[in-house]
Amino acid sequence: MKNNVHIYPSTILFESRIFKIARTISNQDIYDNIIILGINNGKLPETEVIEKNIAIKRLKIEELSWAKQGILRKIINVINLSIQTFKYLTKVKPEVVHAHNLASLPVSVIYKIFYKSKVVYDTHEIETERQGWSFFQRMISKLFELFFIRFVDITVVVNDAIADLYRKWYKVSVVSIYNAPEYLNLDVQNNYFREKYNIKDETKIFVYIGVLTENRGVIKYANFAKKTDLDICFIFIGFGEGQQIIENLAQDSEKIFIHEPVKQNVLRQLIVSADYSLQTLSFDKNLSLSYKLALGNKFFECCAAQLPMIAGGYDLWDDFIKNYNIGVTIENDNFESIENGIVKLLSMDFSLIKKNCKKVSTKYNWENESIKIINYYKENIL
Repeated sequence: MKNNVHIYPSTILFESRIFKIARTISNQDIYDNIIILGINNGKLPETEVIEKNIAIKRLKIEELSWAKQGILRKIINVINLSIQTFKYLTKVKPEVVHAHNLASLPVSVIYKIFYKSKVVYDTHEIETERQGWSFFQRMISKLFELFFIRFVDITVVVNDAIADLYRKWYKVSVVSIYNAPEYLNLDVQNNYFREKYNIKDETKIFVYIGVLTENRGVIKYANFAKKTDLDICFIFIGFGEGQQIIENLAQDSEKIFIHEPVKQNVLRQLIVSADYSLQTLSFDKNLSLSYKLALGNKFFECCAAQLPMIAGGYDLWDDFIKNYNIGVTIENDNFESIENGIVKLLSMDFSLIKKNCKKVSTKYNWENESIKIINYYKENIL
């Protein structure tokens, strides 16, 4: 029995990229089982069949109470997780292991050495340049990546800018596969948001989807919405450390709403009921390289929904918006800059920008990106 395993140390709820890759591989009818290996938090089923021959397996990892808080505990927990993962791999004996982050790479390589499997390192960000990491953490992780990446059969990253960096740093073969959604013709809108929140027809709806953290600009956006006289409203779909702040600002406000997170197939049907989208906004000088070069699934989801956008501070996002003329970029995150940016966006040719968004989604969609997966499997795995 031929197995294909994807490792990612999370509860595996909203990992749309992993699901899309698994489906792409499944459609080739090469493997009997495709297993997405995650962590059981005690609240989710241990085994969950997604479709056809794709299933989630959540490992129950016991926290080691004797390990003190801090970096030592994190290291010990990673080692403990790796041991449990290795045991599972030796049980199902996959022909291919996909390591979807740096923490899962060592155990994948060790398994390869013992069982002669293939390893795909599919890093969803610049793993060694995470936000908030110290110099010591970055250096240790870079040494780990430098050592283990030599053993992988192919390295996959999420955009061309990161691919260029990995080729420069490690002198390895890299494929860039954008985390774009499946292409859907979303020309037909609905009134979901207006009906749910009783929003007037003339009020322009801006939607933000993603993690609600301050370094993504959501607090700045919410504060702006609270004070502005523009006939607009902001809807935030997601969760995170900034959620409570936004909920406090939303009290007694008709311009701020929070919607609970939803799965991707539902999300796409909701956001088409908005008029515009709010993209990442951050001018933090200490912003990590991983954040600066991020261009996630949510960006492409908004393009697919044909939502003109506003953003600022992230070079890659700004370049896309300017090059494809799909919205406005701003140079500061203060009230005046956000207001000027929104006023400018509202004054632009709405139908033209929507068409440009559709052009982006026609180019960057999973149907196109998945071809790269099929190709690198033929060239490096099979």
